[in-house]
Amino acid sequence: MNDLVYYLSGPITNNPNFIADFRDAEEKLRKNGIKNIINPANLCSVLHEEAKYEDYMDLCMQLLDKAHAIVQLPGWEQSLGCQREYGYSLALEKATYPLSLMLEVRKK
Repeated sequence: MNDLVYYLSGPITNNPNFIADFRDAEEKLRKNGIKNIINPANLCSVLHEEAKYEDYMDLCMQLLDKAHAIVQLPGWEQSLGCQREYGYSLALEKATYPLSLMLEVRKK
């Protein structure tokens, strides 16, 4: 599991706490031994102010291409972007895990 790359998927649009939510998930996974994590919330510090939703989604899909598996944060089901990431990951036959399961499995 340590060599795999995990992509975090969670609600961003209309979520004022998304940066903290993603950072918290990343920290918890790292504490549980997962080192290779793609955190798309970090894109906010990379893209310019005029970047549009589709600009972010295009980059997210490219990053998802580099991952072996997707880790879904709570509330992903209500996010159109997360649903899109989930569908894309299914099409690419990537493993998909809820964050809670990843944290529970790593404790054992």
